[in-house]
Amino acid sequence: MKILLLGSKGQLGIELKNSLKDLGELLSLSKDELDITDKEKVIQVLSDFQPDFVITACAFTNVEEAENNAELAFKVNGEAIGFIAKEVFSRKIKLLHFSTDYVFDGLKTGRYKEEDSTSPINVYGHSKLLGEQLIKQSQCHYYIFRTTWVVSKDGKNFAKTILNLIKNKSEIKVIKDQIGVPTSTELISKVIKNLITSSLDDQIWEKGIYNLTPTGRSSWFDVAKYIYQIAKENNIKLSLNIDNILPILSRNYPSKVKRPSNSLLDISKVNKMIDFDLPKWEDDLYKVVIKLIEENV
Repeated sequence: MKILLLGSKGQLGIELKNSLKDLGELLSLSKDELDITDKEKVIQVLSDFQPDFVITACAFTNVEEAENNAELAFKVNGEAIGFIAKEVFSRKIKLLHFSTDYVFDGLKTGRYKEEDSTSPINVYGHSKLLGEQLIKQSQCHYYIFRTTWVVSKDGKNFAKTILNLIKNKSEIKVIKDQIGVPTSTELISKVIKNLITSSLDDQIWEKGIYNLTPTGRSSWFDVAKYIYQIAKENNIKLSLNIDNILPILSRNYPSKVKRPSNSLLDISKVNKMIDFDLPKWEDDLYKVVIKLIEENV
């Protein structure tokens, strides 16, 4: 079996590269090694390697910068993904792609299901939704995983930022009215590995969209306090007390980008497919923070 992993140096790509290396022949390409907007090079790689699976862990992920550079965001997150989807369809290759809760407006009171109507409220969300739509239009055999608040020991993410702030600042302010859960790249990779392994045993997942997060609910403020508790329990020298982590409303946070106030996803569909139980968000995040502490990131 051959797997082509695109975006191998992003925080999810790094984890996938490590997790999938024993499943078969894995070709991992970074953004520098393959620009997914270069159609000729994409075709060349697909023709030369002839993979069974293509995993697109490549994306324009800077939500703030997407507002300033919408053209590039749509080109990378939308048009390039659509082109890859057409190419894998013609070659009968399975496509694994990653999307986001940002395809929703966050106004629903309950958890979002895969079939709920989409309504992005920022450029990043619109660009990711375009990618989803073009994948569907291609008629390829696809799996789209929508996830939330991705964290790991690699790359830029909320867990790493908070850990750094509580070690160096006397006070921090964290949004309390955006609800969701952090999701580790380790958990995402575990599900992807389960899907690919199942296909080897002829237990084919139904193609389509799957929500993928741990269980439970939290806010950014809850997550920040939990990271503080983990750090304190592990004797990390901190520059503030937990009372100095202050809750604020999103309208008082300096950002020009609107974000969904509700990012909770219904994960019952993916839960029926995997052969393990999805963890609580606290247990999933704990492992990430411990890795950050151990590596002194």
